[in-house]
Amino acid sequence: VPANGLVAPCHDRMPAILPPEEWEAWLAEGTAALLRTFPAEGMAARRVGKAVGSARNEGPQCLAAAGPVQASLF
Repeated sequence: VPANGLVAPCHDRMPAILPPEEWEAWLAEGTAALLRTFPAEGMAARRVGKAVGSARNEGPQCLAAAGPVQASLF
């Protein structure tokens, strides 16, 4: 889906994020009407280390924060 204000400085698209109350409808119908940009106010961003940039890496090192959680990193 189109990126929200938090993601847009990094990329023009982002994954669709469905809130839990919409999961059942998505699984039952898979309706495209549920595919919309998630509000930036419901998200946070944090810098991560270089390990996340390689598909060969797995594990907690990919989730380790390389800085504080922020509303915007850009």
